Amino acid sequence: MVRIIYNDSTDPYLPGDVEVFRDIDEARREVESYDAEDPQVFICDEEGRRCRMWGVELRVVPEEVAEPFDIVRIDRMLAEHIRRYEMPGETLQEKLEQIIRRQGNGAAAG
Repeated sequence: MVRIIYNDSTDPYLPGDVEVFRDIDEARREVESYDAEDPQVFICDEEGRRCRMWGVELRVVPEEVAEPFDIVRIDRMLAEHIRRYEMPGETLQEKLEQIIRRQGNGAAAG
């Protein structure tokens, strides 16, 4: 399962309104197409691969079309986000799980 990171920010590496979805299917249900097309919204998977809307379908963009985000910088952005809420998390996976829990999406599957 690959988690999807949504960041509404003027910079993908600064935390704005951050959400984490358990997988691409959950993100498809929750992300509106107008949000996904907003240049101020950055969506990627936990490996840094960008996600975009094609019609009503949210998909991972192939690397030959769009360069991935720097996952180390995404990890730092998530660390800053969880620090705001005093949530623990050392690894990227722990940070993603903490954000999912805080959002109230129930127990995260791993």
